[in-house]
Amino acid sequence: MAEAAEARFRWLSRVAERLGCQVYVSDYGDTPWGGRGGRVPDGPRVVQVNIGEPLDRIAPAVLEAVEEALGTGTGIDPEAARWLAGTMVMLHELGHALLGHARGSEPRKLKEADADRFVWRAAAILTADITEEEAAETLERIGAEMARERAPAPAH
Repeated sequence: MAEAAEARFRWLSRVAERLGCQVYVSDYGDTPWGGRGGRVPDGPRVVQVNIGEPLDRIAPAVLEAVEEALGTGTGIDPEAARWLAGTMVMLHELGHALLGHARGSEPRKLKEADADRFVWRAAAILTADITEEEAAETLERIGAEMARERAPAPAH
């Protein structure tokens, strides 16, 4: 199961690159783009996911949630849960990129809530067996729809 979960994470990384994102994946620590996960401020479509810390802390909660939803014996182990958590973090950071979040333009809480909503909308669609190209088109569409939904109504 861990191999399949890692393969799905790597697949999503390729989808992000199709969307024009630069994807950085590393263990937690001192990296050229910083030591924490998240979007890098030097470009609108840069995504960073650290696969060490904090995913090591998140993975047990993911494993617990999967077992609660599907029951024990699903074949999901701690390593698979770690990659599933990484996939969710990747979708969250893609949400920031596709929603055009920039530093300082909106309150951080609103941007984080938007990115979380993006995760749930995207995850529901990405469970289907679709190609990288179809996934990229779908994620781009979701981002555009969400941006339109939050745009202020025109003044009359």
